[in-house]
Formats: sequence, structure tokens, C-alpha cells
Amino acid sequence: MKGRINLNRYQKALLIGMALFLVVFAILYIISAHQEGYLYRNSFLSLSKENGGAVYTGKVDGKAATITVSPEKAVLFAFGEKRYGPYTVREDPAFLPGAYRNEGLTGVEIRLGSKSILRGGYDSDGYGMMLYYEDEASKETGITMQQGSVVYFDADGTIVNAWDDADAPSCAAILELAAGSHLVRKCSWGLFLLGVFLCLVNTVMILFAYELFRLQMSLRIQNARDAQPSDFERNCWYISWTVMTGVAFVCFLMGLRLL
Repeated sequence: MKGRINLNRYQKALLIGMALFLVVFAILYIISAHQEGYLYRNSFLSLSKENGGAVYTGKVDGKAATITVSPEKAVLFAFGEKRYGPYTVREDPAFLPGAYRNEGLTGVEIRLGSKSILRGGYDSDGYGMMLYYEDEASKETGITMQQGSVVYFDADGTIVNAWDDADAPSCAAILELAAGSHLVRKCSWGLFLLGVFLCLVNTVMILFAYELFRLQMSLRIQNARDAQPSDFERNCWYISWTVMTGVAFVCFLMGLRLL
């Protein structure tokens, strides 16, 4: 009973801390469960409806971010002082490459003002997009294919390397936002439950440290009831308890789209 009764301050602090995690994060998750938005580059942008359109606000890479989608599917990106768009999306089977018109894809064109930036097709889920654009020099020979996941547009609608302008929006994001698809809740209950599970396991490890140690030793030696952990073994306990508490905290934060 020693491990359960004579808890030191650090063990008590860990137990109290995990109890506070469960209470505070449970409240935050219940509040956040009703908040819907868009996950943009691993950052959650909250959704609000304005004048028949949608506005997504939040922070991306530490910068204030606002994405506005009009009822006409015009998408405007604002990151800090930078503005991209508005890009408009138009669907038409005629935009599909001839070889893909029977593949169940959706023909689409992305425009910036009067300028046609990209034409092509994408699947119904918005993933695995096959996009193409017409090059004046290649119109006689066909079309140039681009993977949607690596196509980014600058403020003038020019295709850029993401490393050259990390804030430039991708065609994948433009299509998803224009379609109003891929909306998510602000919290992930799966990660919350994982955090709860880790807290419970850690609590058992703290309260029953000696019992678990002797149970483990009973598989290796005789008279395990009299076995005593070394200083090194005890230090390993404290490290594992601390790490487990930290991992649980990170899970709670990730579930709230805070990391």
C-alpha cells in the first residue's frame, strides 16, 4: 500500500494536473463541438455565414487569416497583408481532358478576373485532382498536366512554387472552399478519448507503482514481494509519468485543433 498512501508532492501534482485536464478540456470540447470550420494547412479556421456566403477566420502559421467565399463561388484569401484572388470556380464537363470524360470526374475551371488560370477535373471528394492548363505553345500537341496538390497561385494568378510564397493558395483549397466541402468540427473526440485513456493509465502507474514493479519482477525472480526498486528504477518511473502526462496534454490540444 506504500505507493498508494505515501504519495509525494510531485506525484500528487501530476494526479491533480491530470484531473484538471479532464475537467477543463471536457468543458472546452463540449463548447467546441458545435463550431464548424475548415482545416487549412493544419490550422482551424472558424466558419461564419455572411450575406449568403461563407467567411473562415483564424490564424495560419501565426498570421491572421481570412478566407471569404461569395455565393457565386468567388474565393478570396487574406493572410496578414497579402491578398490572393478572388478566384472564381466554374464547373463544366467540357473542361475535362478527353481521355478522362468517362472517369466520373467533375470538369472545372479556376479564373482570376477574366484570366483563366487552370482547367481540368477532380473527383467528387476533392482528392487526387487532375488539373491541366492550356499553354499557347502546346495547344497543337495537347495539354500539360499538373498535380493539383502542388499547384499554387500568387496574387496575380501565376503558378508559383510553394517555397517561393508559402502563403499562396493551392487549387485544391480553392476547389474545396468553393464547393463548401471538407468542413470539420473544431474538436476531435477521438483525440480527447485518447488523452483520457493516457491519463487513466498514468494514474494507475502512479498509484500502483510498487505493485506493478513486483508483478513484473514475479515473472523473473522468486520472492518478488520483497523486491525493492533501485534509484534508477524510481527515476524511470518519474520520467515515464511526466512524459505520459505531457503526451496526454498534447493529445487534448491537438483534438482542439490548437497544435
